[in-house]
Amino acid sequence: MLRVLNLLESRKINIPGILFILVACNCFAVLQGYAEVNENKLLMVRGEDHYPPYEFLDDEGYPAGFNVDIMKAVAEVMGLKLDIQLRPWSMVREDIEAGKIDISIGMFRTAEREKLVDFSTPYNVVSYALFIRKGVAISSLKDLSYRDIVVQNGDFAHDYLIKQGLDHNLVLVENMEDALRKLASGRYDCAIISKLYGLYIVKGYNLSNIESVDLQIESLENCFAVAKGNLALLSQLNEGLSIIKATGRYEELYRKWFSIYEDRLFTREVLKYVVWLVTPLGILLIGVGCWSWFLKRQVFLKTKELREELSERKRAELELKKSHELLRELTMHLHMAREEERGQIAREVHDELGQIFTALQLDLYYMKQKYPQKKGPLIDKMDNMLKLIDSTCVMIQEISTRLRPRLLDHLGLIAAMEWYLEDYERRTGIKCIFKTNSEKLNLEENLSITIFRIFQEALTNVARHAKAKTVSINLREKNNVLLLTIKDNGKGITQEQISNPKSIGLIGMRERLSPWQGRFEISGVPNRGTTLIIELALDKITAAR
Repeated sequence: MLRVLNLLESRKINIPGILFILVACNCFAVLQGYAEVNENKLLMVRGEDHYPPYEFLDDEGYPAGFNVDIMKAVAEVMGLKLDIQLRPWSMVREDIEAGKIDISIGMFRTAEREKLVDFSTPYNVVSYALFIRKGVAISSLKDLSYRDIVVQNGDFAHDYLIKQGLDHNLVLVENMEDALRKLASGRYDCAIISKLYGLYIVKGYNLSNIESVDLQIESLENCFAVAKGNLALLSQLNEGLSIIKATGRYEELYRKWFSIYEDRLFTREVLKYVVWLVTPLGILLIGVGCWSWFLKRQVFLKTKELREELSERKRAELELKKSHELLRELTMHLHMAREEERGQIAREVHDELGQIFTALQLDLYYMKQKYPQKKGPLIDKMDNMLKLIDSTCVMIQEISTRLRPRLLDHLGLIAAMEWYLEDYERRTGIKCIFKTNSEKLNLEENLSITIFRIFQEALTNVARHAKAKTVSINLREKNNVLLLTIKDNGKGITQEQISNPKSIGLIGMRERLSPWQGRFEISGVPNRGTTLIIELALDKITAAR
C-alpha cells in the first residue's frame, strides 16, 4: 500500500481526491444496498423450531419466542418485509452459511462462525450449562472424557466440545429438547445445552431426575446473522436494534419472555435468606413457649399442693392460725415469683424478638432497594412481608405489655389502669368509666401488682360472662383505706356462681387479696349487674410489713 502511495505521489496524482472518490463510491454502494433491501423485497428469515423461549412453534404452528419478537420489532421500525420460518437448527445453519437465506435469528457469535457469516450487534447473552442425571458424579470438564455427551447438531456446544477434543463421544440430536429426553431416559449421563432453555424444559416436563451443574462454560452473544458481505442488510438490522433499545421496545419484549425466570431465581435467593433468619426465631419462640408452659405447670402443681396442705391443716383448730400464716406467705411468694417470671418473659419477648424482627425488617428493606424493579409480584411480596413484620412487632408489644405493663412499674397503678381501660374498651366495645380522687397512689410494688391483677381479672370476667355495655370503676383512698369498686350493668352474677368451687377467677382474686388481709365482696342483681368491692387498710399493711 505504501509503495502504491509513493508511486501516485511521484506522478503528481491528487491522492486526497482519489480517496474522496473511493469513499463516495462506497457510500453510494451502501445506500444503493439500502434501497434494494427496502424495495418491497421479502426477506427470508429462518430460526430453530425447538428452542423456547427464544424460538419455537406455538400451539397453532406459528413462529414465536423472544428472538422472533425482536426480529419483528426491528422489521417494523425499519420497514422490512419478512418471511419467518422455523426449522431444525442444522438446516438453518447450513442455509445461512451457503447464502440461501437472508437472515438467521438467534445465532451465537464465535470466531469460527465469523469467517462464514456476518453478525449484527448482540442483543442478548446466553449461558450454557451441563445437565446430568442425579447420582452421576461430574464436577469438571475432565470428567466428560469417558462419558457420552448429548448435544444439538450444529449448536455452539457441538463446536465447543470439538474444540476441546471431546468429539469422540458426542451423541448428536436435532434439538435441545431431544437431548434432555435422551438424558432423562437413562441411556446417557450428561448433555450440554442452553441453561435457561434447559431449566425451562426440566420444569415444563417435570424431569425430576435431571439437575444442572455450573462448569464455567462461556456465555455467548446472541445476534442476527446475514450472508457474508451483505453489509446493507446488516447495517439496517443494527440500526433497528438501536431504535428498539432506545424506545424501550426491547426492554418490554425482554420482560415479556424472561422476567418470570429472573424473578424465580431472585425469589429463591430471598427465600434462602428468609429461612436462615426465621429458623432461629422459630426455635426461640418454641423455647419461650415451652418455658412458659413449664412455669404454668409448676405454678399449677404448687397451687394444688398448697390447697391440699391447707385442707389438711384445717382439721385441727389449734394449727389453723399457723397454717393460715404459712399459706399467706407462700401464696405471696408464689404470686411474686410468677410476676417476676412474667416480667422477665415480657422483657425477653420485647427486647430479643423485637431486635430480631427489626433486623429482618432492615434486611428486607435493603433487598427491596437493591432489587432493580420498582413494581411487580416480588415487590408486592416484599411489601406484604414488611406489613406482616410490622403487625408481628405490634403483637409482640401487646403480648409483652399484657404479661407485665411497663406503665405499672414506671408511672404507677392509676396510669396502668387508665391505659388498660383504654385498650379494654377498644377490644371489647364495653364503655368504661373510671373515677379516682388521687392522681397518684404511693403503694409498694407488690401491692400495686396485686390490685392491678384483681382489677384485670374482674374486667376479664365482665367481658366473658356479664354481657354488659358499661362498666364503672371507682378507686378512692381516704383515711389510709383504699377502696376499689367495679360495677357493670350486665346480667348479674348469682349466688350459686359465687359459691361454685370451679369459679377459678373469683378464687384467684380472693387468694391474691388474702395475704394483704383485705376485704373481698361480690354481689349481683339479676339483669342489673354485678358489683365487686375490694377494701384494704393501708396502715395495717404497713405495720404488718
